Amino acid sequence: RTPPPMSTAVRRTLIEHDWPGNVRELAHFADRVALDIDAPAAFGATEDAGAGLVDRLERFEKAVLEEALHRHAGDIVAMTDALRIPRKTLYDKFRRHGLRPGDFRARDERG
Repeated sequence: RTPPPMSTAVRRTLIEHDWPGNVRELAHFADRVALDIDAPAAFGATEDAGAGLVDRLERFEKAVLEEALHRHAGDIVAMTDALRIPRKTLYDKFRRHGLRPGDFRARDERG
């Protein structure tokens, strides 16, 4: 099976979690991520615990956009196809979340 792309939530959990169970806990986390089970939530990623629905949806939307930008290396056409949204809507979302597709493109494409 092809490993899934690393999401922002998974990356954050890997960096911020203390891993008191050491290798065993990390291995269980990796299994959950590979099986596409909601691993970050299971490991206490609770930044949304006190947030309202609007704030939680905004953070989720930004995380989805960042993951798509990484996966498609900033390719707008590929992102509009994958996310099934119009180009204008995608650019509006980039502006709202302060994201720049050029930051995710390969170095040789940026010039």
